[in-house]
Amino acid sequence: MKYKVSISNDDKQLLSRKEIKNIKKQEDNINFETNEKSAKLLSQQLENIRIVNQRKEKTFGFIKKYLISIIGLILIAIFIINQSRTIKSITFVNTDTYSKEVNEYVDGFLVKRGPFKYLNDSLVNINTDLRQHFYYYEWISVSKKGNKLYVNIEKQDQRSYINENSNIKGDIIAKKDGIIDSMYIKKGVAIAKDGQTVLAGQMLISGNLKINNDGVDYIHPLAIVIASVIDYENITVPKSDIKNLKTGKIETKTGYTLFGKLHVAPSNFDNYIVETKILRDWKFYQKIKNIYYETNDIEISYTKDEALEYAKSIIRLNFMNNKIDEHEKIIFIEPISETEDSENYYFKFIVKKLENIASFQAVSLENNP
Repeated sequence: MKYKVSISNDDKQLLSRKEIKNIKKQEDNINFETNEKSAKLLSQQLENIRIVNQRKEKTFGFIKKYLISIIGLILIAIFIINQSRTIKSITFVNTDTYSKEVNEYVDGFLVKRGPFKYLNDSLVNINTDLRQHFYYYEWISVSKKGNKLYVNIEKQDQRSYINENSNIKGDIIAKKDGIIDSMYIKKGVAIAKDGQTVLAGQMLISGNLKINNDGVDYIHPLAIVIASVIDYENITVPKSDIKNLKTGKIETKTGYTLFGKLHVAPSNFDNYIVETKILRDWKFYQKIKNIYYETNDIEISYTKDEALEYAKSIIRLNFMNNKIDEHEKIIFIEPISETEDSENYYFKFIVKKLENIASFQAVSLENNP
């Protein structure tokens, strides 16, 4: 029974054999509820009749009562959907790989509508385009998180050996002068050999499997080439230096990010280093934990002998940070000159080492199909 009907008392005889309930009599009218079939039949029989669809009446009543709230919810939904699609900035995952050319190229995939920017294509298509255009990078990709685009670039010498699945065609060349000690080849054709002296830029391993037959069949070569290398390194050590070091005091604060905006209590330390951990990651919301490490400026003074050892430790640390194979090692570090002034010690070293000199060099896809 979803219809309210009002008819004249004079027409009450027409109610016979019809499904009606909740009959209420007034002076001149009879009010009752009935189903759709009876309401339709009565409307055909009578001219003076009032029929109200209760479902529609309740719906319109609800909308009228909560109109402002409904409009607000719709606007919030539109805002959330728009926030998930808009792009506010382009960020490079590793700041040292920033490229103005790449930044402008990625920006070309954005279309501006009013104050907002949107992607004009899918991320799959954009990434395919990027890898074809910037073929000389070992890896390049764009991902979206919130309203930011993140550009990830891996340069050739960072992954030339470990990227088993790369299909970028190219060769492996020497990045330094040296005498080859050993070669560990997974893919490619050896051009150089053990014991050979090579110069920077010289081809070591070819990705062209048909190079010895004057043909072309390129792959992505994989190899480590260990060579005996001699480098000269200049290190400057201040006689007195102020370093910002951790004091050992730690405090933890939990908070959240909502639509990319950070909400977390600040540290009580005046000077600190902060480490952020994501505890929960949803689309627009992240629960985070900030770990604050208190730091303090400490003055450190070096004697000449202490500065010499410190300079050697810098060379060792830099070598270890760039080491990718167990066969790489420093053979010796010898000072060849030592000078000083009122502020600094200046050291020059000769460094002999076994080092991987393999560097991947991409070849154009157009030139080598």
